[in-house]
Amino acid sequence: MSPDTVPTTARRPWRFGLRAQGLAVALVLLVVFPLVHEHYVGEMRTRLQQAQQRALLDVTEAYARALQPLSDPVAERLPGASIARSGFQVWLLDTELRVRGHWGSLVRQDTRFMADADPQADPQADALDRWIVRWVHPWVAPDTVDFSDLERASGPVLDDAVRAAAQGSIGVQQRSLSTRDARIFSVAAPVWGASGVEGVVVVEQGDDTITRAAWHARERLAVTTLLAFLVVAGVLALYAGRLTRRLLALQAEAESAVDAQGRVRRSRGLRLQASHDAEDELGDLSRSFSTLLQRLDGYHDYLQKLARLLGHELRTPITSIRMSLDNLRALSTTPADAVYFERTERGMDRINRVLSAMGEASRLEEMLASSPRIRFDLGAFLHDYVNTFAAGRPDRIFEVCVGPPAAWVLGDPDWAAQMLDKLLSNACDFAVAGTPIVVACERDAPHARQVRVSVSNQGPRLPAALATSLFEPFSSVRDGAASDQPHLGIGLHVVRLVAEYHGGQVAAQDRADGSGVVFTVTLPLEA
Repeated sequence: MSPDTVPTTARRPWRFGLRAQGLAVALVLLVVFPLVHEHYVGEMRTRLQQAQQRALLDVTEAYARALQPLSDPVAERLPGASIARSGFQVWLLDTELRVRGHWGSLVRQDTRFMADADPQADPQADALDRWIVRWVHPWVAPDTVDFSDLERASGPVLDDAVRAAAQGSIGVQQRSLSTRDARIFSVAAPVWGASGVEGVVVVEQGDDTITRAAWHARERLAVTTLLAFLVVAGVLALYAGRLTRRLLALQAEAESAVDAQGRVRRSRGLRLQASHDAEDELGDLSRSFSTLLQRLDGYHDYLQKLARLLGHELRTPITSIRMSLDNLRALSTTPADAVYFERTERGMDRINRVLSAMGEASRLEEMLASSPRIRFDLGAFLHDYVNTFAAGRPDRIFEVCVGPPAAWVLGDPDWAAQMLDKLLSNACDFAVAGTPIVVACERDAPHARQVRVSVSNQGPRLPAALATSLFEPFSSVRDGAASDQPHLGIGLHVVRLVAEYHGGQVAAQDRADGSGVVFTVTLPLEA
């Protein structure tokens, strides 16, 4: 993993994000509002029909009084023109329920109050009404009820209301039509004379005005709700998009502030810039992350100084113990005491080496940060260094494969030597006796901008438990109790730090045939 590689949170292929949540809220409102409005329209229609029945009752009683007495001519007593415009159909019956007069029609001649009439003729119709009547109404509204087909030329329907009026009572009746849920209301009232009931007047009227108004209200609601949904969804999408961008920016900056080893990248600063100055909850979150980074950086500094402080504090008592051992050795010369003195000295030497390794690990990053970089040929350097290392290890077989052309890198040859020393020493510790340790320096392609240095040996495979922490400090698979040399797991940690110092990365994996391990350091080439 490269030093710039940032662990990112695993993302599902799809998740219910902020934009989806905003659209879901808008969709719920889009469904709920029409249901509520439909209930309101139904209540409104019922109340209007009740009001129409009451008005029709008053009109019928007025017509009955106007027709008294029936012995006089009745043709001129009712306003025929007004009746025709209002959609009234008036019947006059005698006591035998025979038709004596007929005025008006169920078809309303005055369409000024029709909700779906021509909006150009209504000066009070707004632009939305005109647009709805022109484009929406023809597609969603059911067929208009033709009340002319429902008119009876022979007379009204002789229902219970008419018979009740013939007996002196006022009767009210309504007939429901299957088409468009339309209804016809009829009121029958007695016409009184000197001798009692002389006739019956029946007034009929359809509820086409109310039905059209209800459908127009539904159409207007559908259009306004859709427009409102588009506006609200657009606003929510913009807001959710802005909020999502801020969250993603904060997430990216927070993840990039810490490297793969958990160290704070000081080059990026200890304060997150995303939403840091905002006065909302995201600003509070950004400032909390910044505080967390500062505390994490302080704790990392403490851990780095701890090893040096521990080594400094322990060396003084170790020196006192060593001096006391020297004094005791001078006073005792028996062979039995010499054995204990030797064991104690080996233990003290081991403690000293541990303290030296801990101090080296704590100072390494600071030393790397201040080391200058020069341009050198990694291939030639590798060839010379492996030959020199092989001269000191005659018990091992080394094979060097350095291919042309020259591999120029920018770094420090001394640190590169430490990196190779750790890799070769590690290979010598685990390689099977008599098998070669193969060191190679090659490119993936002639014009590749990277060079790979690999050290391969036959031996045990990588332990699965250390797959993710092999290059962390104090990570080791050696049995330290079996050797006088302490193994703190610093070597491969040094390899990773030096590789990152050169702008590269290091990886370890088993050989393809499972016979051993390959360590690969990938470094960028200098242009």
